Amino acid sequence: MTDISPAFLKKIIQYWNLENILSISRTPEGNVNTNWIIETEEQKYILKELNEGTIEKLEFEFDYLQYLRSKAFPYHIPNPLPTTTGMYYLQEQGRYYWLYNYINGKTTITIGETELQEIAKMVSTYHSLLEQSPYCFGIPKVEKYNPWIEEELFGFIHELGTIEEFNDEDRILQKHGSILLDIAQDLSNRTAKRLKTYALHRDLGGDNLIWHHTKLIGVLDFENVGVYQEPFIKDLAVILLYSCRNDENASQIDLEKAMVLLEEYTSTRTLEREEYVKLPNFLIHGKIE
Repeated sequence: MTDISPAFLKKIIQYWNLENILSISRTPEGNVNTNWIIETEEQKYILKELNEGTIEKLEFEFDYLQYLRSKAFPYHIPNPLPTTTGMYYLQEQGRYYWLYNYINGKTTITIGETELQEIAKMVSTYHSLLEQSPYCFGIPKVEKYNPWIEEELFGFIHELGTIEEFNDEDRILQKHGSILLDIAQDLSNRTAKRLKTYALHRDLGGDNLIWHHTKLIGVLDFENVGVYQEPFIKDLAVILLYSCRNDENASQIDLEKAMVLLEEYTSTRTLEREEYVKLPNFLIHGKIE
């Protein structure tokens, strides 16, 4: 993203007719969107600039959010606000912008047993709502599950033959590369055909969750929903990797935390046997990703 002048930002904001602006501050840059917090005398807003993707994917994201609201998803999610022309996004100088009300709460908290149960309840509810949609949200079903991982692994393994001196990562890849490649190929060619796939959030953790004390109240950043169609255990694998880390070794999963998450999730939504069987492969695949 190129730098944007304060004058250009103010021009953009005028399309939403915001009054009595007190401050505009840019948040840490994301991969898909760049965000600004706009504070007025009455309330705060988030202005987003689309860095990657297409307008079709942005419109798909808006439809997706509207679907969740129509099904009474019991958590705050971004709600695009119309411009003065009635559109829900603005195109200016080849860039796309949209605005929603700021969701109050904390994004950085310590994840303990209570918080893991809260996350599991939310994900179970979210997945159950996705199952109710017969349309799979209209995105074309991809033939491969995140195919760039398989392609890059193959390239890295091929490059090992040209390296004279190995480092630790090279030695690990030399020893386990063929296994990792088999896992990637299994998920893209076989598992993807057996398990039902959906347009998923893919990053239900960290700064994307909004908390009030120990209660989960909101979910942010749905920009990945139009990228791939994947099984529900993709979402669970990401949560296990990043919210169930071992306190002493962050590269390992704490099995007790993992059990808390999975037991709460399966108390309201059953996992298929094939999902249990393939979960370790999705964890490994997620770690590579």
